[in-house]
Amino acid sequence: MKQLLIIVLISCFTATYAQWPTVSIHDLQFRDEASLVAEDDLSLYDGDTVMVQGIVIFDPCTYALSTSGSRIGTFLVDETETGEWTGLHVLIDPGASGYGGTLEELNDATLFIDNFQVGNVVECAGIIGTFDENTQIVLIDEPSSIIGFSSVPDPEVLGIDVFSTSDGGGGQIQETVTGEAYEGVYVQFNNVFVVDVAPFGDFRWTWYLQDADGNKIQIRDASGFYRNDTNTDDECSIWSGGAAGETATPDEFTPPTTGTYLEYVRGVIMEAYGGTAYSLAPLTPGDVGPELASPPSVTNINRDPYVPTSTESVTVTATITDIDGTVAGASLNYSYGYGSTAWSSADMINTAGDTWEASIPGPGVDGEYVNFYIYAEDADGNSIETPGSVSPVIYQVFDDGIQHIVQIQYTPAASGTSIWVSDHAFNMDIEAVVMASRQTYDLGWLIVQDDDSPWSGIRIYSQPGDGTTELLRGDKIRITSAMVREDFGATLLDSVTITVIGTEDLYEPVTGLDPESINAQVFDQAEAYESMFIRFEDVYTTSNNPDAPGGPFGEWRFNTDNVAGTGLRADDLSYEVPFEFAADSVTVGEPMDWIQGILTYSFSNFKLEPRDLNDIAGFSTEYPNKITAFSFDGLGATGTIDQDAQTITVEVPSGTDVSSLSPTVTITGVTLDPPSGTTQDFSSPVTYTCYAPVSGTGRAYEVTVTMVDALSDLIDNQYLVVYPNPVSDNMTVQFTAKESGEAVLVMQDISGNNLLKMNLLYTVGKNISELDLRSFPNGLYLLQIQTSSGSVTQKIEVSR
Repeated sequence: MKQLLIIVLISCFTATYAQWPTVSIHDLQFRDEASLVAEDDLSLYDGDTVMVQGIVIFDPCTYALSTSGSRIGTFLVDETETGEWTGLHVLIDPGASGYGGTLEELNDATLFIDNFQVGNVVECAGIIGTFDENTQIVLIDEPSSIIGFSSVPDPEVLGIDVFSTSDGGGGQIQETVTGEAYEGVYVQFNNVFVVDVAPFGDFRWTWYLQDADGNKIQIRDASGFYRNDTNTDDECSIWSGGAAGETATPDEFTPPTTGTYLEYVRGVIMEAYGGTAYSLAPLTPGDVGPELASPPSVTNINRDPYVPTSTESVTVTATITDIDGTVAGASLNYSYGYGSTAWSSADMINTAGDTWEASIPGPGVDGEYVNFYIYAEDADGNSIETPGSVSPVIYQVFDDGIQHIVQIQYTPAASGTSIWVSDHAFNMDIEAVVMASRQTYDLGWLIVQDDDSPWSGIRIYSQPGDGTTELLRGDKIRITSAMVREDFGATLLDSVTITVIGTEDLYEPVTGLDPESINAQVFDQAEAYESMFIRFEDVYTTSNNPDAPGGPFGEWRFNTDNVAGTGLRADDLSYEVPFEFAADSVTVGEPMDWIQGILTYSFSNFKLEPRDLNDIAGFSTEYPNKITAFSFDGLGATGTIDQDAQTITVEVPSGTDVSSLSPTVTITGVTLDPPSGTTQDFSSPVTYTCYAPVSGTGRAYEVTVTMVDALSDLIDNQYLVVYPNPVSDNMTVQFTAKESGEAVLVMQDISGNNLLKMNLLYTVGKNISELDLRSFPNGLYLLQIQTSSGSVTQKIEVSR
């Protein structure tokens, strides 16, 4: 009977798993070369639930890619094959798998920590998906099983150039065709330098490996051994009865210093950073090999001036040190012309401490490219090129400085990276027009153009106090300095110095571009129009969710041909384009007269960003142009605004000289005519017009001022008392009246809108009323006592 029961249990277990196909890691990951050339590396099983088998190569208790405790992961490799297409990222993540319970409950259901121990061969069920273009399997709530045991395969020894190559302009090119096959695979790089070491966030580090040819790959801190905020890998401790924050990787990690020469570094290849680069994730402390005899380290490379004329010499300085010896000498090697290898050399002089210096003569040709790198050698004969003769620093000479955006945006590098990245240019003199702003009715990004020709648009990143958040569409600005940087593959200006010099009509949108060519990242159709205002006419919606079966992420596709799934992405970045727009406002296959917006690049894709709904045919955005408050502060008189009738009425005390009053006016638009604070004659009605941003549409209000007997004749303002003030719940209103009468007690917000209103009868002498303000949010309010003769006002603060 016991034997029969075991057979029944095994049969039930097998029947449960039989509902999903078993697919090899190779088949889950494989894509042919044609697909990879087109940057299509999405798994053919994306969105499918499958069974998979593999060897566990990483302890999930040391996984560190979740700061919220929402997931735990590891890596599987194929048990029968090694090399290409044999690795896979494995996770338990309730949110991603649709599981309704907690992470701990999902761990119990999948036996994840129990079974996924290093060396176990496991079988598990999950959903194939992607994150940052990195293929992964997210386990569903079915128990995994151990089907064998194995040693961890040796790493594949490869070169960094399989994954990333220098573009010759200071950037790196992702090598999808050769690199994608090793996603999830355990690899090893030999004889590499540590470069670009810098602290990041809360106790984390950014650092790269570089080979002798200038090819670089970033280190990914997927393991708690390489990440210091590793209270994020305490789940195993908690689940076994330990304390929160009791990490499995307690030792603090510090990367090798820049310039360290390592025998090897091992880890798993992961795609990251929006799918724009591969990274290497070391798993255990032993994955970073020993230091070899180190050549000198060359850091802090600077030049002066950053943007020279064609005849100016440029002084290059650098910090050169040697951690295991002394620096014997260094030379500055330079050439003229983009990509030129006709190197000239100048000996560098040790001017003070570790600082070395040499100069590059001007090329004598306006607009010429200049390339340089530094060669340094120590007393033991160890040497290094920084950043490398195949990936030198590049700058351009301009006799009149940088006067046009094209001088920053245009790049001969295939990666699209500006040669000015990380440079802070002070001798700029660019006049540009704001095409999209940070305002709440606009795109939310600041985009400027100085022409409608290619390479003429750029995004400006706002910093507190730099004056960019107040800019409006049509403002004309002068940019005199800025830092150039790349953000997810898009060029932008940071830390800008600007001056508003007027207003100007916006540039007309560029037309005639092909949505599919931009989507395919054809250089002169896509990169050349990054951050420019473009327009497409007579298009069709071709997808409501370009990321299906993942997503949605608020994006849709359109094309001039009605072919499903083709064309350019459009996105919901704008404050005015809701996330649901792609799902409920456009229909696949339906035509659209036109769509326009700013061309941007993020997460490996070019996208059109409508600035608001007015950029999409058949939809509209109403720009704000209302007067929201009108008062004569010196008289304590607040106007009553009728937005429908577009009228404002104000009562002032009898005897007021209404021929010379200066109102305070609050608006939601951009300009008011006449302006707030301007003295006007209110003997007869005065018209105030509030103008909207972007459209310039005006809304006219007729303001009428009337005189009434002064309320002070009835109520002694000196004896109007409210307490407590600030108030948290109930407030007492006390005033002294000179005669009996009827009044209205009103609570208003600071815009003059009535929130509470009550009638009261007052008598001669002291009068007391109680108000319940527990339902009022924190903020400032106005309390008014109104009679037929006028009103008195007190400012109230609700604070809890």
